[in-house]
Amino acid sequence: MRNILDVVREKSVEEGDCWLWTGYCNDGIPSTSNAGKAYRVARLIAIRLNMPVDGKVAYMKCGNKMCVNPDHVGLMSRKAYSAKNIKKMTETISWKMKQKKMARARSKLTMDDVIAIRSAEGITQRALAAKYGVNQKVILRVLKGQSWNDHSPMGMMAMQLR
Repeated sequence: MRNILDVVREKSVEEGDCWLWTGYCNDGIPSTSNAGKAYRVARLIAIRLNMPVDGKVAYMKCGNKMCVNPDHVGLMSRKAYSAKNIKKMTETISWKMKQKKMARARSKLTMDDVIAIRSAEGITQRALAAKYGVNQKVILRVLKGQSWNDHSPMGMMAMQLR
């Protein structure tokens, strides 16, 4: 039976300090199978290196999820790993909110315009588009809630500002 470190070496390409996995990935995570079951490569490396993996998550310290360099393998409690991922998601959402805010700042429509468009009755989308100087598709997206959505983080902020 082949050693997992030999398999890792065969199925990876060096890029700087990282070894990028070229083999099978399960949900974007380097994986390999044994007896029909998928295993994360980082965990198998940790086991092979005699790290105490019980109740812990193996991860790559370099932050590159495609890396399989044994020197980059670290262990973290499940709680700490979850907290790390939640922090990363929060930062991503914050960045997306800033992007939306900047896009809205460049927008021709204001929140007052959106409220007026949604409350307009008996006026065609084409007429509303001409009135506000936007494309009819923009009006349709506003009416459907696909843009200026009150349930999006930016929409909620706009609703709070009113």
